[in-house]
Amino acid sequence: MSNTLFKIKPKNFKPSISLFLLTTVVILSYLSLISIHIKNSLGVSITTPMFSVQMILAHVLLVAVWGFFFFSDKFWKTAYTIYLILALTPLLELMDFSLFFSIGSLSIDLVAFFFLLLHIGLNPEVIRNFSKLVKGPDAKNNQSNPKRISKLEQRFETKTKAQLQSISTSTDFSPEAQQAAKNVLEKKQNS
Repeated sequence: MSNTLFKIKPKNFKPSISLFLLTTVVILSYLSLISIHIKNSLGVSITTPMFSVQMILAHVLLVAVWGFFFFSDKFWKTAYTIYLILALTPLLELMDFSLFFSIGSLSIDLVAFFFLLLHIGLNPEVIRNFSKLVKGPDAKNNQSNPKRISKLEQRFETKTKAQLQSISTSTDFSPEAQQAAKNVLEKKQNS
């Protein structure tokens, strides 16, 4: 067996505790569904598990999250977060029983809410990734990197004033390169 298939190691077990616990609860829910006995009109006990469309969809998506867990190390946390956010609503039914908190027409599944809080608590980078997604790529580009500017300043020390002027005003270069060129140009003009 390959080592990539079984990647559960003690160091990456903690972030996935929520996923393991939810899966355990879902499996126990199945066991309770199978043990339901209904007596028909003749008094004969019949075992009929009751599955809703929302429950089947929730479990198919949970299997997909497990697929991400085993085959996409970075994406599974985001996929699981989206899954839990959907499970907060009546669109997905995690188990045969639910605990809902309702205010008017808004209802939140408290079990899914607990697992979402646990998952986010153990994986705070999920919130950072979502905030980067919401802010978009421009927010990241507006922040200049001081280390990068410092390295570029060292590289630009051998350039002429004309080259530095061209770099600092050209849109073909990154903001860090433009800033580094301006800094080196100022140093050369002051000396």
